[in-house]
Amino acid sequence: MELGASLELWGALEVVSSRLTELARETCRELGLDLGVSALASLERIYEDSEYGREICGYYDPVRRLVVVSLPCLAEEEKKLAGRLAETLAHELVHHCQFTRGPLCEVHLDPGLAARVDAALPYRLRPHEVEAYGKQRELAERLRGVRGFDEAVGYVRRLLSPEVVLPLSEVAKTLSKAPALKESARLIAELTGEDLLSAVRNLEKRLVTEDETVRECYRKEIAGYLQKIERNPADVVAEELRKRAETFLSQKVEGGRAKIIITDPGIAQPRAYVVSNNGIAIGFDLKKGAPPLLPLLLETAGWGPSFKEPIRLQMTLAQILKGAVRAGSHEFRVKVLPRENINVCKELYKELYNEYWKEHWLAADVLLALLLLSGWKMQALESRKFGEAECLAVAVEDPGGMERLELIVPSNVRVKDESLGIDAPLKDAVERLKSEESSRDFIIRYFTEDLTHKIIFKCNEKLRKKMLEELAEELNQLLKVLEEFDGKEKLVPEV
Repeated sequence: MELGASLELWGALEVVSSRLTELARETCRELGLDLGVSALASLERIYEDSEYGREICGYYDPVRRLVVVSLPCLAEEEKKLAGRLAETLAHELVHHCQFTRGPLCEVHLDPGLAARVDAALPYRLRPHEVEAYGKQRELAERLRGVRGFDEAVGYVRRLLSPEVVLPLSEVAKTLSKAPALKESARLIAELTGEDLLSAVRNLEKRLVTEDETVRECYRKEIAGYLQKIERNPADVVAEELRKRAETFLSQKVEGGRAKIIITDPGIAQPRAYVVSNNGIAIGFDLKKGAPPLLPLLLETAGWGPSFKEPIRLQMTLAQILKGAVRAGSHEFRVKVLPRENINVCKELYKELYNEYWKEHWLAADVLLALLLLSGWKMQALESRKFGEAECLAVAVEDPGGMERLELIVPSNVRVKDESLGIDAPLKDAVERLKSEESSRDFIIRYFTEDLTHKIIFKCNEKLRKKMLEELAEELNQLLKVLEEFDGKEKLVPEV
């Protein structure tokens, strides 16, 4: 394991240890025991009962007043995790009582005496162990009612079942193959019909140039495109839409801002995958806004899994920490995500939760990505509350036939596109496309504008150079804005 991954693992263990410490002290407070106790979550296995060769789930260090909990031991039976944790803590707190002369226990001893007893008697015959085993079940029942117990169990479970995520490119790959894309392409081809062909034919009149070589290149490209549309319009449209979906979904986050939230409402605990600025989607608990303790990034050589597959993979922490795992038909290289990735995503989650979306998007990017993935059905775009923010959600059928995914975008963000004549909040822009006439006009404008740029870029070197210079200028302006933005302190309430 690399040093960075080792440090992340230690950080996750410290988080779990702090929760167990809080639970142990709260239990001591209720039982009238000494509060000077702490707990440590450990990945080490403990074999103290040497006579029977049995593994135990914890031990108490009387010198440091420390309860050590063995997570691999607790994980042996996942369904009994809560009960095993309660009994382990209860047993070790009886030892804490014994070494601090608390009122709960009859046996009182010190480290020196304990060492003599341990040397003289087998494990199960030692008075302090006999008392601890005798009291642990009743005390465990009381401990399960202590404030913070369920939360501590949740933290242990989250660490023992690390969240597996994929690079956003894999998410885009999955969604760009959604069955609704074909339906969208068919509907668009039927909607535009001869109007799209006419608009493409008229491009030659718009592409004016005195250079005969460039003019001939324009004619050739337009003719080739027309031939494709006439032969199979739905396939041409589907190819364009798939590219548009992949482009939108795979865009890097500019200035630390996320463009989309991908949610998975089909699982018991709803998750949101927030896009980080390096193209990785980090999971968050939608109810609590909690990021995973130890998110793991899966990388594959060659053909990779769909977005859904890692969620279904059953991997133990012990397997994953080896750095390479085989699951199903896939070989995975496993990496622990750096803490800064999680922190970036946490801030992005807060921005959406607290409605801090101020920038604008190109209309074609947003509207096409949402509508084509929904099969071009306006009713598939639902208004949704995500925290305090009002959003639009579109359910996307997973190509693997599994539960659906959802794309979430804030409905008040402005979509702006001069060439398409759109400048409005997203929810209003969607409303404009509900009529057949508006939708047809939007699609024809998009396809002709997009084709115009492609043809010019391919055929006209002079204009291509100008377009690249304009793009470079736009990027420079963006960098200046981002530098100013980074210099301003932004207060975001805790989620």
